[in-house]
Formats: sequence, C-alpha cells, structure tokens
Amino acid sequence: MKHVTEDFIQLYINGQLQEQEQLQLEAHFEQCDTCFDMYLEQLDVADTTSPLSEQFTNDTAQTIINQHPTFQTPSKTFSAQPSKQRNTFIHYVVAAGFTLLLMMSGVFQYMTDSFNQDGIKKGPSLSGQLMEKTGSLLDQLTFEEEGNNNE
Repeated sequence: MKHVTEDFIQLYINGQLQEQEQLQLEAHFEQCDTCFDMYLEQLDVADTTSPLSEQFTNDTAQTIINQHPTFQTPSKTFSAQPSKQRNTFIHYVVAAGFTLLLMMSGVFQYMTDSFNQDGIKKGPSLSGQLMEKTGSLLDQLTFEEEGNNNE
C-alpha cells in the first residue's frame, strides 16, 4: 500500500484539493492507519499554528471582558473589617455557646438549689388585693350615696 505524503495531507487540511482527490484520500484514510495518524498529527500542528494575529486575539478577549457581566470589575469595594451585622451574629453565637457550657456544667442547677424555698414570702395574690380594694371602693360609694339620699 502506498502512503500519502505530508504535503498532500496538508493540501487536504487547507482545502486545496479537488473533490475527487479528497474522496480518494478519505477512502485511503479508512484503510491506512499510518496515514490517518499522520493526518491527525498534522491537524494538531495546524491547530497550534493559528493564522489569527495576536491583535485579533487581544481585541476579541477585550470585547468579551467588556460585554460579559462576570468579567466586570465590582462597583462595591469590600472592606477588610467584618460588618456590624456579622459581628453581632458572632457575639450571639459565642453567648449561646457559653450559656450551653454553663448549663451542662450544672452552674444554673446549683443556683436554683441554693435558694431556700422557705425564705420566700408568700403574700396575697395581686388579683385578690385588687378585688379587696374594688370591694371597699364600692362600699364607700354606696355609703356616700345612701348618706346623700337620706338628707
């Protein structure tokens, strides 16, 4: 089997062969792995040597950067200090953790056990006091009304 030259493959890659020659070369590639591998190698080389100018590449990249929102520079600058809201949240987390630690160590249980239940005075309830004062006020009003009616 006769192998194809690299120049002929290069003409095929550049699209400079006639249609009949292209068909013959494609048929040859189906039968000959060596020539097909040579074609793939030249295709890789052709991809790395781009005919595009560097200025075109730079202009295209700059256009993409200008038009795409993820490449825009952020308008808001971020400070190195944490925000007040974040500081408040951190303080709450520390306080909650400290409270849990004290609860687990039994400090609050000790405080409630140390109070003597006999030492707490039990007085009349607020509603009872309110009822007594309301009753005495009504008695006073009815006594004054009866006194005014008798005169």
